[in-house]
Amino acid sequence: METLILHKGNLRLMAQETLLAYNEKLLPFFEEYGERYRKVYLHNRDYTDENLRENPYLALEFFLKHSFYRGRRQELSDEIFSKVSRVLSDLEDKAKPIEELKNHIESLKIPKPDEEHIISLIEYMRKFPGNYNIYNHIKGLIEESIEKAYMELRKIKQVGEKIASFILRDVILVAGLELKIENPECIKYIFPQDTHVKKVLEGYFPTDTEKFFYIYLFQYLNKNNKNNTLTVAKIASGMWYAHFHAFDILMEVVLYSHL
Repeated sequence: METLILHKGNLRLMAQETLLAYNEKLLPFFEEYGERYRKVYLHNRDYTDENLRENPYLALEFFLKHSFYRGRRQELSDEIFSKVSRVLSDLEDKAKPIEELKNHIESLKIPKPDEEHIISLIEYMRKFPGNYNIYNHIKGLIEESIEKAYMELRKIKQVGEKIASFILRDVILVAGLELKIENPECIKYIFPQDTHVKKVLEGYFPTDTEKFFYIYLFQYLNKNNKNNTLTVAKIASGMWYAHFHAFDILMEVVLYSHL
């Protein structure tokens, strides 16, 4: 199978297998950028394992910061989150009747899908024993089974495939979970693909199917003794970071080469 791609500024016709083998050298770099993502977007915002484990309020904020950012302008998501943040303490209060919370949420005047999402999340969390902490719950599910964690998140309204895998990926990054990946299918549950990641995959890892890429990555992990969830989460977030910050990275390289 041959694939026509734009590679290093030139149109080249290369066998799919040859291209994948060549670009395998990029994966360690994406892993490094994944570590940078973890520092900039998680740790620098106080999203550490210790903080999220001990602070249910922060854990809920972490979840909503991920679940609200779906298929719309970031400014709009920021605005909606700003409104919801005023009632976060109420949302984690089990003593408040659910109807009272619904009325409170409706008074925020946010889009109906977001109302449904918050109410569904609260109803889901109220099934937890004791003081509920959404981060601890998800982390525990991942340790049981990645697929189970993914399917559980999908039960919450407005949490689609990409958002579910986005949340799981970042919980793994925060917690530093190095769990063995049993089969290629598991990779898709922690490898969210937005526009930035898809651009990287299309440009440097073109395959006939998405499933083929997961098989290829699974083989790479085993060959390099890196078969664990943390490595996959770093590569996935690193692809996003590298494409989103491409100009800044280019400037770093140019400036460094002239020092």
